[in-house]
Amino acid sequence: MSNLTNRLRALTTPLDDCSVPVFFRLRIASDRADLSELLEQVPSIIVMDQINMQLRDLVKLENPSKTLSEEAYISEINKKLSGLTSDDYGVWVYYPWRCQLIHLLDEEEFIRVRTIRNAYKITFEEQAILRTKKIGVIGLSVGQSVSLALAMERIAGEIRIADFDTLELSNMNRIRTGTSSLGLPKTAMVAREIAEIDPFIKVVCYNDGITKDNVDSFFDTGGRLDLLIEECDGIEVKILARERAKEKKVPVIMSMSDRGMLDVERYDEISDYPILHGLVPENVSYDFLKGLKSSQDKLPFMLPIIGTDSLSTRLKSSAIEIGETITTWPQLASDVILDGAICAHTSRKILLGAAVASRRQWIDLDEIIYADKTHTVTSWISEGALNANHAKGALDVHDAISENHTDEEVIRYILLKAIKAPSPGNHQKWKWLLAAGGIYCFIDKQVSYSFADNLNWGSIVAIGATLVNIELAASDLGFEAQTELLGETSQIGKPIAKIEFRRNSSIIKSELGNYIEARNTYRGIPQYRRSILEEHRKKLLEAGDSIPSIHCHIVEDYALILELGKLISQGDRFRFLNAKGHHEFFNGEIRWSAEEAISAADGLDITQFPLSELDRAGLALSKSPDTIKLVKELGGGKAFEKISKRSFETADALAIITINEWNSTSLLKAGKAMQRFWLTAESLGIGIQPMTVLQALFTFRRSNEHGFVTEKEIEFIDDLRQKFHLLSGLDHNKESIFLCRIAYKESAGFTAPRIPLNQKLILT
Repeated sequence: MSNLTNRLRALTTPLDDCSVPVFFRLRIASDRADLSELLEQVPSIIVMDQINMQLRDLVKLENPSKTLSEEAYISEINKKLSGLTSDDYGVWVYYPWRCQLIHLLDEEEFIRVRTIRNAYKITFEEQAILRTKKIGVIGLSVGQSVSLALAMERIAGEIRIADFDTLELSNMNRIRTGTSSLGLPKTAMVAREIAEIDPFIKVVCYNDGITKDNVDSFFDTGGRLDLLIEECDGIEVKILARERAKEKKVPVIMSMSDRGMLDVERYDEISDYPILHGLVPENVSYDFLKGLKSSQDKLPFMLPIIGTDSLSTRLKSSAIEIGETITTWPQLASDVILDGAICAHTSRKILLGAAVASRRQWIDLDEIIYADKTHTVTSWISEGALNANHAKGALDVHDAISENHTDEEVIRYILLKAIKAPSPGNHQKWKWLLAAGGIYCFIDKQVSYSFADNLNWGSIVAIGATLVNIELAASDLGFEAQTELLGETSQIGKPIAKIEFRRNSSIIKSELGNYIEARNTYRGIPQYRRSILEEHRKKLLEAGDSIPSIHCHIVEDYALILELGKLISQGDRFRFLNAKGHHEFFNGEIRWSAEEAISAADGLDITQFPLSELDRAGLALSKSPDTIKLVKELGGGKAFEKISKRSFETADALAIITINEWNSTSLLKAGKAMQRFWLTAESLGIGIQPMTVLQALFTFRRSNEHGFVTEKEIEFIDDLRQKFHLLSGLDHNKESIFLCRIAYKESAGFTAPRIPLNQKLILT
């Protein structure tokens, strides 16, 4: 070590968490002796004596209507001294952490002078009442600002503060303190700052935070708290503090350093008022929460308290980036200082008996200050259902189905099987027109403006899947389904296929028909991976290759599965960050509960996805388009890539279905191959999870008619496709239409609800 380093090490002052000032009144002989000893022991002590200035302030406030001359000031000050020297007047306060000795007016006069500028926003009578109050503050990030505001207005004579943490450099973006406080317990830091503002306020520190062992002491030792301000992060302590506050009839207030949110719970007025306004179930106690193993287990109970829908756009965007580009929730000094002001003001009102109701409210500066409150709202053109007149008009331009009559009930039976087919996002964009002897099949929309169904690719593939079900169901009844594909569907409202049914006594019933009802989506996470049995691989490939010009590829190499998974995850991120893709997913596809999924009869039930509570929270935070817009501008959103990660880690294989050329006929055939593959997998106990985000994105290389993606984004899509073809070994001229995860089932899959047939069948 260098000499300089040695000197620095030798001179470094060890941390001392002392936060209690020492008082010396020199008119008391023992205090005079103690101060003399201190000056001997600490020769470097800094002495600051401005007692005469304080006496002038005191004289001035005692004579508010007079204009005093200098002589008058001296005369009045001498009357105050009453024969004492100025050294003996008042009190000398020693702050050990600053090595400073400061001469102050004694308590009564100090308080009177220091609070005179409160009058009459706070009357003298009110100030006297507040001086008797005891306030507890739990959590000293926001709580530091709150505590200092309480001290400066002198809203309490005693402040009890609790926090187990120490001050870190990253705290100093919002905690008003100096770098000399780094490493200090936050309780010591706050106690020192209060003492330097007003050494006569009693400060009691709970350096271990609040625990079940000390919570009663925090409320009761030295007299019952009159008010609790709770600003901690841990939900267990939030609940514990309120359990005791409710039991002891102590009001609680809380702020959240975002949009000026203020919570008030008046347990002093309504003893049975629900904890946190009923945002947590009654049975969620401190003991219950302490029994949970991880923060993720506690997240479902914390999210309603936070109020994900009411957070600011920037906080939602930041939350999505936690664990990716930032480490924790952001807090700004302006928000924290605002919280200090709001809590101090509300505390004063409650303690002085004002009618402050239990509720949650916001003092949102963005809403109050900015004159322009308009928000850019994109108005997407919706996809309307195909109407009967439009569909029936198709008969004028196509050869009518023959007069070979098929009973309507037979067709209904067959179509009840048809609607069991899968469709992207479970949108079920199919519709049938019943004519004599058979049916016409349509894409069930009048306008083709969809991000996930660009160029109708997903709808056509799904209709191809229904054709397989139709063929299988017809054979069950001894009918042969004769399907004619009607070519391109560039004109919306034109039929894509027509099917006639003929009796055929020699038709062979396929075993695949037995699995139409059983077929489901498997998103389970198996405990371990298994190799696909050779006989199963053969059957799957035969099914996937069963339609001419359609080919099936199975990927079993684990490293390759993971690499392909990364590309698909990037596709998921792209969709979430795209304005139209985000809108469709959150407004048209996702269902937040089983009840909502059943009621809508379409879309994806998010409760059936193997998501962690953190994933669910991220999705909830992502609902706002403004939030996603900001995340995209920040270059964030990596968290969205993690949602499907576990699916690839536990995949036994991936399957890819390709076509040789892009047209409606090929897409229909691909849908048929996909359904045969899926039904075969179901018969073998193999679960299928479709993952077709890349296939949807690749369509934008063909058409971006509605400008849903930018030129730069098309370049990104092109790059994804090149990487995808390189990894999967696909011919660059082939187009992948369907991709899925394959995994042997260890649990039941999920069958999505279906729109009733009477909404999908048009009778002539």
